[in-house]
Amino acid sequence: ALNNYQKTLAPDKTPIRQRGASYAFLMCKEDKALRAKEQEVVENIFNHIAEYNLQNGDKKTVVGCQLTNEPAVARMHGGDHKYNERCYCNICEAKYNSFIENGKTAQDYRDDVMWNYQNSIAEAVKISDYSVWTRTNNYGGTDANLVEYNEKMRNAENGTSIDFIGYDPYTEDTSYLYNFGHGISKMTKVSVDYSQ
Repeated sequence: ALNNYQKTLAPDKTPIRQRGASYAFLMCKEDKALRAKEQEVVENIFNHIAEYNLQNGDKKTVVGCQLTNEPAVARMHGGDHKYNERCYCNICEAKYNSFIENGKTAQDYRDDVMWNYQNSIAEAVKISDYSVWTRTNNYGGTDANLVEYNEKMRNAENGTSIDFIGYDPYTEDTSYLYNFGHGISKMTKVSVDYSQ
């Protein structure tokens, strides 16, 4: 995979990678070939689950799919390039420049990239033989506003395959959790994780 697909690049064109790790790279979410391969793998996994489920009593023990955990367009937990604005590979440079030329912002670009990446994985689950709900787990410091963008796309012509966006607040403060959950008008679209 490291030789066949585009790695996310920092502004100096070096790959973004996990600090101290030999092969932990952040891959470019705009690489269409990588997206297609990930879709193929996820669909095959859920087709296998469907086959296994039917052969073992149709118990439907898998009820949902978490697409990713705390994803980001160009940030990696513990990476040497933790706070990049975006990927600087040729694929992303062209798309980013097009966004800017059309009056959009860097944030618009990141939101679009992250949503398209997440939605492509979710689509694989939905077209499989074992379609279940899909969600992604966001944290407060992510570089893309996935909740708002997903809701915008839910109301668009082609819709979205992402059913929920989970927010992981990393707190045990029940007042904060209550207020967060009740402060979002689209609460049916957001789930709050408690992972302490």
